[in-house]
Amino acid sequence: MVEFERTGTLPKRKLPGLKGKASLMLLMFLVLLGVLAGTLVFCNMSGADISDLSFVTQGFIKERAEHTFIQTFLESFSSSSLLVLVCFLMGFWAIAQPFELLVPFFRGLGLGASMSYIYAMYGIKGFFIILIMILPHAVISSVAIIFSARESIRLSNLFAETVVNGNNSNMASCIKLYLLKFLILFVIIGLSSLLDSILTFVFAGILF
Repeated sequence: MVEFERTGTLPKRKLPGLKGKASLMLLMFLVLLGVLAGTLVFCNMSGADISDLSFVTQGFIKERAEHTFIQTFLESFSSSSLLVLVCFLMGFWAIAQPFELLVPFFRGLGLGASMSYIYAMYGIKGFFIILIMILPHAVISSVAIIFSARESIRLSNLFAETVVNGNNSNMASCIKLYLLKFLILFVIIGLSSLLDSILTFVFAGILF
């Protein structure tokens, strides 16, 4: 069963059958599984199909050296914040847990396809592009997305418990804390996007 702890703050509900930090480990595993799946999908695609991958890879496979600092920031922020926003909205749905689990996987899928594309296009140089210009933002934003998914699952569980057991007096305070946590997560995404823009501005002319 899903565990609930009432402390006046957002309950520390865990994924079914998981304890402690196991839920975070599962979400991290889903990201890595997505990276593997994205890599395998890319490796088995034809040249004509690669162009159709843009809806997954978003801003990662563009010629970033041609972009302005602001354009790079907006692309980085929008691609990651969209997934955080999806998690935020699904948290208000009592039965959204299966979809919330898919968000980290989808994130990894995009990363795997993007990095595979870059390595295929640039060879050994692509490794340094990934290491310097992709991974810093990818790691930070993925951690933010993982925490977004976890908080979203927690609130969904709370709504599910409320539906089953009736009125929950802690709902208002939990939602306030939920809003605060997501505000912090959006700030983290913004700072990560700023770092991405700086690294792109400094190294794009060298690596591309």
